[in-house]
Amino acid sequence: MANIEQFLNQKVVAKAADMMVNETLRYLYDRSPILSECIPIKETNSFDWKGLLFKEQAPVATLVADDQEIPIRSFGKFEEVIASGFNIADSYMYNESVMIDMYKAMSDASLQGTSVMSYRDEKGAVTKPGTNDNLAQIIFGSIATLTKGIMDKLDALTWEALQTGSISTASINTNVSLQSINYRDPNADYNHFPNALVDTGNTVTTLNRWSDYENANGIANLYAGIDTYIDTNGFQPKYICMSRRLFNHLRQQKSTQKAVASSFNSLGIVSAERLVETLKNNQIDCEVKIVEDRYQVTDLKGRVQRVRFLNEDTVLFMHPNMGQRWIAPTIDSVTNMVEEGDTMLRPKPGLFIKTYELQTQPKRDVTYGKMTAAPIFLEPRLFFSWKVN
Repeated sequence: MANIEQFLNQKVVAKAADMMVNETLRYLYDRSPILSECIPIKETNSFDWKGLLFKEQAPVATLVADDQEIPIRSFGKFEEVIASGFNIADSYMYNESVMIDMYKAMSDASLQGTSVMSYRDEKGAVTKPGTNDNLAQIIFGSIATLTKGIMDKLDALTWEALQTGSISTASINTNVSLQSINYRDPNADYNHFPNALVDTGNTVTTLNRWSDYENANGIANLYAGIDTYIDTNGFQPKYICMSRRLFNHLRQQKSTQKAVASSFNSLGIVSAERLVETLKNNQIDCEVKIVEDRYQVTDLKGRVQRVRFLNEDTVLFMHPNMGQRWIAPTIDSVTNMVEEGDTMLRPKPGLFIKTYELQTQPKRDVTYGKMTAAPIFLEPRLFFSWKVN
């Protein structure tokens, strides 16, 4: 008997688990305000995503003489982008010890006429005690962990695309790799991914890395980047994103201190507020966002490490609705979705969670989660990323 599966398939428990997954997902969808604004979640009922992008071409009008035929030109073009999502999945296996604990808890619950998990009212007060709430929380915790891990992967792919204009990654557990999925325009006449700043001690150019406080000119670099972005798009990005450490490098540069001194007639340590105000005084009307979010990965030796979504050495420009985190239905969910009065099974977009018996000897149950999703970027002109340290 698959004890964990039997527990989670109980009607009340299954409903509570679904609510927990949905609440966790909604939180994860919106946990990063800037990601939610610039690359929002888009759930669809289609397995394939199709976007029609109208690229407007509107050069200046032509002077026409009396009785002269007006020249005819094409007006824009449609580009159809078709993408299939990636399968993002993970699982959690319950060993024999947990299986024994669940068997005991379910046996006790049967004898006492109650359940393993306590019943609670809308205010959270216990109305009917369970036999082992701690065990129930372990099971629910594993499902919450799966949910977070899968969303972390989608967000990590999204941040990778923002920083490189492409995705090229692999999973050490499955050896599945995404080989250079490129969102850039190969015919672009602009450069929104400048060469990394690597110089130090160079007093001739502004290509010094930002940790070279004596010679770097981070504000000049931002001017140059904003000018390039405006030349391409006709407007500034809404956000300049960077790490806390990179922002502090910018504050400590001699060139920054001089720029702030000229605006405020004061010398010394540059405050965050005065730096931002100096940027605005010099026509960089973007919000500076410090991004320190992290997620967990497992290395080849099985060690868990926390890594950054946004690299510590990279400056990003971001703009509202510059892309989407597209979430499609999973084929696994087809067995679960039957609309009332409909004879056809319906797939469901979002995260699919299922628990099943993996083997009978030794006892093993497995909970797995799966999501079909992908970052979608239709307009490569909105990318801008620069490694500055």
